[in-house]
This record gives sequence, structure tokens and C-alpha cells, in this order.
Amino acid sequence: MIELVILGVPLCWKAPYVGTRGAFSPRYHHMNFMREIVAEQYKGPLLDQAVICDLAFFMPIPKATSKKRRLQMLCGMLRPEGTPDRINLGKLAEDFLQGIVLKNDSKIVGGKVEKFYGAVPRTEIKITLLDLLLAE
Repeated sequence: MIELVILGVPLCWKAPYVGTRGAFSPRYHHMNFMREIVAEQYKGPLLDQAVICDLAFFMPIPKATSKKRRLQMLCGMLRPEGTPDRINLGKLAEDFLQGIVLKNDSKIVGGKVEKFYGAVPRTEIKITLLDLLLAE
């Protein structure tokens, strides 16, 4: 199992802007920064087989939150319901794994994508080879 942790507020995928001068990707620099962090943590070979990728996004707790609600958020009783949505969060995370951990993000065949509140905003990625799961 490969475990990666990326500290910072999770950002979601955004569609590129297309104008008269070409296309502009609003997450281009963020994506490169995330790839650098992943490359520092992962020193293994490029995976070219089916994997299960579980993603957990820990969103910051709003500042104007009572102690009772804060405790409920940290225990997982209250979960983030607003934007960004979990699919767009997962889309960006899967994209920045490509070329560093995975040969292509199409090799991801399953996994959970969940949002939580956390005292430390971060993204946790757990990658399991499908072959290892079937062998157990």
C-alpha cells in the first residue's frame, strides 16, 4: 500500500478557460506544486497496473464555529456538505498522481472519495494494487 499526505487546503479541479488567445488552466501551477510534493514522498516505480485509490480530503473548520460543533466536526459527526464537491476534488488528485505514481490515471479502477473536517487541512491518498487485494 502506498500512502501519501499532502498538507494544505484541498482544491478542486477547474475547467480550463478557452479564449481568443488559447486555453488557460487555472490549476496549472497548483498541479505542478502538488506533483513536486508527491514526487518527494513517492520514490517507487511508475505503476502500470490496476489500482484502488482511496482519497480523503480534510477541509478546514470555519472560524466562527462553536466548540460543540467543532468537536462534532473533528469526530466526523458533521461532514462538509458544501463546495467543492468530492468528485472535482478527486479528479484533481487523480490527475496529479499521473506520471509520478501511476503511468496513467485511467489505471484507477475503484476507491472511495470522502470529505471530512480536520484541524489540519490535508489530502490523504492510499493506493493499493488490485493484484495484492485479489491474492489475499
